[in-house]
Amino acid sequence: MYRFILLTILSIMNAEIFAQNIIPEWNEPKGLVLVYPANLPTNPNEPPKKTLINFYDSFIQLLLDSSDLSEITIIHRKGLKELLTKKFPSKRIMLIEINDVQDIWARDFMPIYLFNETVCKALYNPSYFKEKEIKYAVLDNQVGINLAEFLHLKIDYFIQSGKQDFILDGGNFIHNGQGTAIVTNRVIADNETLSIDEIKQVFKSKLNISNLIILPVEPGDETGHIDGMVRFANEQTVFIASYPDKYVSGVNNIKEEDYKTDKQFLENITDTLRKNKFEVIRIENAIPQDNGEKKMPSAFGNYINFLRIGNTIFLPQYTISQDSKATETIKKSFPNLTIVPITTDIDKLSRLGGVLNCISWTYY
Repeated sequence: MYRFILLTILSIMNAEIFAQNIIPEWNEPKGLVLVYPANLPTNPNEPPKKTLINFYDSFIQLLLDSSDLSEITIIHRKGLKELLTKKFPSKRIMLIEINDVQDIWARDFMPIYLFNETVCKALYNPSYFKEKEIKYAVLDNQVGINLAEFLHLKIDYFIQSGKQDFILDGGNFIHNGQGTAIVTNRVIADNETLSIDEIKQVFKSKLNISNLIILPVEPGDETGHIDGMVRFANEQTVFIASYPDKYVSGVNNIKEEDYKTDKQFLENITDTLRKNKFEVIRIENAIPQDNGEKKMPSAFGNYINFLRIGNTIFLPQYTISQDSKATETIKKSFPNLTIVPITTDIDKLSRLGGVLNCISWTYY
C-alpha cells in the first residue's frame, strides 16, 4: 500500500517537472559548446576543417569578450589540449577531449536543453547522409550523450530511457518557451513509422510542446532544417528570411527560376505563420548560391542562422549590401538587443552549409 502511494507521488512529481516549459534562447545561458575543427576527419568532397581554425579562434575570442557566458566548452580531438590551453588561457574555457567527434555541427547532434540541468536526446541520423556516412552519425550521436554526461546533465530520451529511435536534428527545432515549436516536415519523413498525431504527442510528452507547427522543407535544402529560414525573436514574434525583390545574376547565384521558387516559398511561410497569429519580421538574405561544398547548398548570405545568447545576437557579416540591412532590421525592431558582427572567414564556414546557430549549443 505504502509502495503504491510512493510510486503515485513520484509519478505526479515527474509529470509536474515535465509540464514546465523549456528554456528559450533569449534567457541568459550558463555556457556554450563548440567543436574545434582541427584534426577532424576530412570528407573528400569538402575542404579540410582546419581551414576554419582562424574563424574559430576569432569567434571564441569574441564570445569571451562580448558575452557573459560563465563557460565556453570546447570539444576537441586528441592532441589539442595543450595548444588550446595556450590559445585560450581564460578560466571560462572548458576543454573536453572526445576523439570520436566527427564534425562541427554541434547543434544537430546535441540534446535539447529543457530546464533544471535536464536534457532530452533524440537520435542523430540525418537522411541526407549516404549509407557509408551513417557510421559518422552514430559517433556524433554518442558525442551528444558524452557531452551531457560531462556537464552532469540528466538525460532523458524521446521514446524511452535507453532508446533514441525518434530522429530529430537540433537544427530542425525552434521554440518560443511557451509551448509552441516549429519544425519542418522532415521530421515526418524521418519518423515514418509514426503518424503525425503520434509525432505531436512525442513533442507534447517530452518537451511540453502543445502547439507543433510543421512547415515544408525549403526547396533545395538537403538538411530539412528550420533554423536557416525561421527563428523566434520572442514569444509572439518570428524572424523569417526573405530574398531581394529583384533577381541579380552572378557567377555563383542560383538560376532565376529557382530564385523565384525560393522567394515565393518564403512568402508562403510568412502567410502561414501570420495566420498562426505571429508577428513577422523579414530579414533579407542574399540570393542563394550554388557553390556549397559536399553537394550541400551554401549558406552564404544567410542571417537567420545567427547565434543568440540572451540579449546579444552574433550576426554573420559577408561584406555584401545585405549586411547593413539585416543589422538595421534587427536593431529597429529590438533596440534593446546588442548586435555583434562576425566577419572573419564567415564565408568559408557558410559554404559548408551552415553558420553560427549550426555550430553551437547552449546550456543553462
